Amino acid sequence: MDILPKLEIKKILKEIEYLNSDLNYKNEIIHKSDRDFLKSVDDNLNNNKELKDIFDDKISQKIEDVIKNDSKDSDVKKINKTNINLYVKKLYRKISKQTHPDKINNKILNNIYLKASSMYNDNNIIGIYLICDELNIEYNIDTLDMNMLREKITYLKNRINLIESTLSWKWYNSQDEREKNKMILKYIETQLKTIRSV
Repeated sequence: MDILPKLEIKKILKEIEYLNSDLNYKNEIIHKSDRDFLKSVDDNLNNNKELKDIFDDKISQKIEDVIKNDSKDSDVKKINKTNINLYVKKLYRKISKQTHPDKINNKILNNIYLKASSMYNDNNIIGIYLICDELNIEYNIDTLDMNMLREKITYLKNRINLIESTLSWKWYNSQDEREKNKMILKYIETQLKTIRSV
């Protein structure tokens, strides 16, 4: 089992922490921009009653089709909790010794304990490593875990790229009102075409 240099591990953990933060920030923006974008679409459609009626009918039909398909496919799925690595369990115990409310009377450390417990229960290995860094608890990551961390970085970058590629993201970040209107009209046109082809 190869043990990687501590500095490389910290760099990767910090990158994951940054990417998580960036993704959360962009998720909040896209959530708001989606609402604003759809409101602008609706306002635009309200200026053309005939087009609005066609659009609303087609969207309603599409929603009904999705609901029918979802109800057919919805089986009760069992959630299998993955086994937590014994090494991570040891790290969690070390965290608990320094932060547990029964042992330590410090709100900041007690909050870290709650956060660590949640991460442990969710099998959030990355979060446990980050808390170990915060508390200066020594740990080692082997190449297998490092590959998992690198996969997490790729996953987060892909999610961020997906958000940034959406029409509502581009619309939100556009400063040109004419360009925003073009995007809205293009969206309406695209939706009507896809709805017709379904």
